[in-house]
Amino acid sequence: MGRHDKIASALSALAALDAVGVAVWAALPVLPPQTDVRTSNTGQAMAGRGGRANSGASGKAPEGRIQVDRTGEADASKSGEANSGAELD
Repeated sequence: MGRHDKIASALSALAALDAVGVAVWAALPVLPPQTDVRTSNTGQAMAGRGGRANSGASGKAPEGRIQVDRTGEADASKSGEANSGAELD
C-alpha cells in the first residue's frame, strides 16, 4: 500500500467518524432551557367581586425551580379568588 493510499484511508476513516458524530448529535432530544422563577417580598393584593388577587406566582409551571417566599396578603373577602403562594398550571 502506497503512501497516498494510507493518507486516503486515514481521511476516509476520519470522515466516517465525523458522520457518526453528526448522526448521534442529531438524534439527541432538544431540551428546553430551564428557567428558575423566584418571587419574594411582594405586597398586598385584593380582589373585588369576581376578580383575582395574586401576591405570589401564577402561570405555567417552569421547567426549572420555583421559589416563593415572604409574599404579601392576598385578600378575596369581596367574593374573588386569592393566591399568596404559587398557583401553577
